[in-house]
Amino acid sequence: MNKSVLLAAVMLSGALGACDRSTTPVATDAPAATAAADTEAVKKLETDFLSGIETKQFEVAKAAYAADAVMVLPGDAPYQGTAAIAASYDKFAKDPAGKFDATNQSTTVGTDMAYSQGTYTVSYTNDKTKQVESGQGYYVMIYKKQADGTWKIVQDVSSPTPKAG
Repeated sequence: MNKSVLLAAVMLSGALGACDRSTTPVATDAPAATAAADTEAVKKLETDFLSGIETKQFEVAKAAYAADAVMVLPGDAPYQGTAAIAASYDKFAKDPAGKFDATNQSTTVGTDMAYSQGTYTVSYTNDKTKQVESGQGYYVMIYKKQADGTWKIVQDVSSPTPKAG
């Protein structure tokens, strides 16, 4: 076999290999699409959750928590698990002075964990004094992607704004 035939065979083989590669599917941007869907899911969960509290549709808020979630409110011991969290919302629902308003400031979503933070104002009847009190503060919520692909709140922590002076 002469060198020109061998060179032509090698070039043809390379050209066929290149043709074969061009028909191989190009990798899709699936991770980016999943990340966008997860971000939207977490933002929707938080929007629905906050709206549920603001409009006193507490079943929506209660459903947002994972079974082992922890909620921390100023002045209270941590509420651990959905039963304890639901009891806190049930109590708030019965308070005629109960009012809550929150504003999200940011949401960050990772592969299986996310967090959001914002500010809130709240009015409620003090159990001890029976007087209506109000406050404002910051919240941080941590979300975890569940085995079924949905997102749930696993930590809900509120902190009052420090008083001036």
